Amino acid sequence: LIESDLIVGVDDVGHDVKFFGATSGRYLLWDESQDRLEFQDNVKAVFGTGADLTIYHDGSNSIINQQDGKTGNLIIQQDTDDADIILKSDDGSGGTTAYLTIDGSAATNNFNKSTFLPDDNVHFIGNSYDLRIYHSSSSVSYIHNDTGDLHIENDATDGDIIFRSDDGSGGLATYFSLDGGLGYTFVYKNFRFNDSVN
Repeated sequence: LIESDLIVGVDDVGHDVKFFGATSGRYLLWDESQDRLEFQDNVKAVFGTGADLTIYHDGSNSIINQQDGKTGNLIIQQDTDDADIILKSDDGSGGTTAYLTIDGSAATNNFNKSTFLPDDNVHFIGNSYDLRIYHSSSSVSYIHNDTGDLHIENDATDGDIIFRSDDGSGGLATYFSLDGGLGYTFVYKNFRFNDSVN
């Protein structure tokens, strides 16, 4: 029983302190020479009255986990004015780079690397999931709109909209284009109108 302050060492001259658990090899270490508190593999830092949140390393992976059955959301929050939240990982060459930046000054989500959505995973846009863009496992790509009109616009001065597809020989060909500089619609391939279509 300790009923007053417990001081180990003095300022600038301390001691290692180990706290052992019930399982062999699992302990918490205050490493005096490194000025740090060390959690051995599978020793968990637990937060919340109901042990809601745990942070630990299992020997292979580092894990931040809100336990199953616990309440509330897991929130990562940045309160510093105009500061960012940056998710970084290996850059493929032994260094690190930013993959996703939540930009607090520009109020944007910046993707610094390409994003990948597997087949049948939909990119939704709009409060009611109005616009969907995805590629299906049946090798069909969709741009699907559920509400209002679908606009395809090019606002670049003198810019064009060009419609291209397979040329029948494994290459690409332009079938028609909207020329923003000349104000013309150019048609490069024949149009075929089926029966009873005016």
